[in-house]
Amino acid sequence: MHNECKSHENQLKAHYLMISKVTTVGISFSLLCCTILAQENPSADQNQQYLAQAASIGVYFGGTASQFDMCVDKGFLPPPKATAESQVNEYLAKPDRGKQELAMEPYFRKGWDMARQQLHEPGFAMTKERCDFIKSQWEKYVTMFSLR
Repeated sequence: MHNECKSHENQLKAHYLMISKVTTVGISFSLLCCTILAQENPSADQNQQYLAQAASIGVYFGGTASQFDMCVDKGFLPPPKATAESQVNEYLAKPDRGKQELAMEPYFRKGWDMARQQLHEPGFAMTKERCDFIKSQWEKYVTMFSLR
């Protein structure tokens, strides 16, 4: 992996660790995060910035889906017709995506995998309050990405 991409990955992980202990945030924060990372590293070309954005969106969009499904599994939320993770996978499988989106998918999945790993770290706990927030955040993503 290219050193600058590895650096972006480590910075995204650090941002996610800091934020995940408090709450999950929206995509707007992840885009802001990528903008900050790009400003910290002005030599990064536009393509690397897009890839960092894709990873960041994977952390938050995919990570929220994973947390939503964990909340359902723990009984804090009622089961939906389809799991949140399956809805994200269906979205990613849409055939009408452009070349750039297709090229970004592995980075999106890498960010999502990073979020999943954090959910299984010691000390991470699901609570009813957290699940209520995750539900409201997931509902925003469902609307934003037309998942219904």
